[in-house]
Amino acid sequence: MIDNTGRIVIELIESCGKVGKELREIVEKACVRNLDSRMIIEGKLRERGGERDAAMPIGIPIGERSNDNEIESIIERTGKDGIGPHFNSLITYFWVIIAMTSTADQKKVEELLGLIRKGLKGCFLMTDRGGPSMNTWFSQTVVQGDTHNLTIDKLHGMNALQCDCAIVVVRNSGSFLPAIYGLNPEKYAGLEKKAAGDRWFDGHVQLGNVKGKVTLSDNEKLIGGGFAPVAKQLSICRPRLVRVALSHLQWLIKQGRLRPSDFHQHALADVTALAEAQMRFDVISPVTLDRIHALKFAFNELLLDMVLSTAVRDLQDRRDLLGLTKMEGSSYRCFLEIMAKRMAR
Repeated sequence: MIDNTGRIVIELIESCGKVGKELREIVEKACVRNLDSRMIIEGKLRERGGERDAAMPIGIPIGERSNDNEIESIIERTGKDGIGPHFNSLITYFWVIIAMTSTADQKKVEELLGLIRKGLKGCFLMTDRGGPSMNTWFSQTVVQGDTHNLTIDKLHGMNALQCDCAIVVVRNSGSFLPAIYGLNPEKYAGLEKKAAGDRWFDGHVQLGNVKGKVTLSDNEKLIGGGFAPVAKQLSICRPRLVRVALSHLQWLIKQGRLRPSDFHQHALADVTALAEAQMRFDVISPVTLDRIHALKFAFNELLLDMVLSTAVRDLQDRRDLLGLTKMEGSSYRCFLEIMAKRMAR
């Protein structure tokens, strides 16, 4: 069990590049630590072999997909100033990705992108007060004819207090699949918003909770429901988040606020190379999805290992790094996605 779980994740990240002994040690220990009771009790784990990396369309036009000038600019600026001053640019970049992958209707895509071109700020509302399982989400839609009545109760929205419009994922009553809606500035302004916790990244970032009821039309629903668009969005955003976060770490090192040991420096170099390699993939398949889960898992656990050591001394910096381990996929969530496919049915 112990050797098997570590080997599964190691092999996934090794398919993108080399894994040195330092990162391997961190990942192997983390795999054992993240085993849950069901995995231990029921988990007759099986090897996955002979899988083909079959292409699954990403849903982003190839011109936009191959042109990563904006994210490269954010990465460069983060290396100079830290992530705080550029966090809104990062969220706006992700919002564009989410808008483009949430619907095949190009008219709706242009409407969403038009809001950003006007200088408005958008956010993505996913985390729900009802918990991690969509079955218990408080946020839901009830459809009556062409009218969609939404109840929204979302937590920890990134820049939710500063933005003008939103894309929200809710439980689709009568279906096991979620529904995704676009909220224009008028509809978003009518929702209640409150600050959630203290600020992050030297005071630049404030998370917010968003609550209320809103009535929408068929035209404001982006997709009929499905996990595939959300999987695509996270798969595209996660490697780019890791790249930006790694650039922030380099800035912390330059500032003397992060002092990684040689052990952690080697692991950082490996994760950086893996994230760069993952960004070059042009297709998403079940295998590449698992690689992305494994990348975020390895990144999270490296941050945790540094926080637990003497590498990060300032309490706020520790909190910031721990926050990054929960953004766009916690270790347990990524590990669960990987292991669930390998447990005997």
